[in-house]
Amino acid sequence: MRDFPKVILFLLLFFSVVCPLFWAEQDTSDMADYYYEQGFYDQAITEYLRDLFLHPDLADKAELYQKMARCFAEMEEWRKAEQNIRSAIEFSTQPEKKREYGFTLAEILIAAKYYGSAIGVLQGLREQNGETKEKLHALFLQAVAYIYLYDWQNAAKCLTEYFRESETFDPRTEEKIMKLLARAQKLPYKSKELAYFLSMVIPGAGQTYAGDPVQGLNALLINGAAGTFTVYTAIDGYYLDAGLLFLYVFMRYYSGNLYHAQRLTVQYNRMLNKHMAQDLLDLLAGKKE
Repeated sequence: MRDFPKVILFLLLFFSVVCPLFWAEQDTSDMADYYYEQGFYDQAITEYLRDLFLHPDLADKAELYQKMARCFAEMEEWRKAEQNIRSAIEFSTQPEKKREYGFTLAEILIAAKYYGSAIGVLQGLREQNGETKEKLHALFLQAVAYIYLYDWQNAAKCLTEYFRESETFDPRTEEKIMKLLARAQKLPYKSKELAYFLSMVIPGAGQTYAGDPVQGLNALLINGAAGTFTVYTAIDGYYLDAGLLFLYVFMRYYSGNLYHAQRLTVQYNRMLNKHMAQDLLDLLAGKKE
């Protein structure tokens, strides 16, 4: 009877230490996959890391890194997702798997808005000895990345080649997309330099040119009032006050007028690009007929 507590203690240690290790050997990966499917990405990552720790010589290590990259991507932690998918590519020994992970890397880079890097990865995939279907997919994703960059010329070049080799889209949709890209290359952008010059001559004229007449009128009234007050102060003989008004009031609003004229021009051009990109992406996603 005296040894009974020792037996209980031994059993507790066994079930709390040895059994969890045994179960971990058997079920860690399955449990991680279950967590992923349920949307518990942090827990899934923990289980994948535990699997890597318990099996340092695991043959399919690349797959675990790919799964962790997938979890980080779901949480929009793009940098960690990129690091893990690059590790998957590094540890993979199968060319077809390396290409598969390469496409995942490109998609993560596009989602993270690293469009230039994505284009480089996709160009490398196109140059590999993969299947025609894979090369077309890389070409399509390159076109998408160029659209996000508002590089209409290269997007048109990629999609022209893609439509020539692929039958994914019907001819009517292809024609719409190419017409949109032709229009995109001739968008009526506003000139920052012209906006600056117009507002320098007549405060508010640059804002009106950039598509915001309300701000243009506001700039004209404020600068006109500040200039008039400064001039009348000088006429009344208060030269020091007039000088201070000119330096600290009129010039402040006048400089702001020039700055906002250019800012609104950039904003206008960005809006044109954004709307055009959205129309193109909607067509490519099949959202518009």
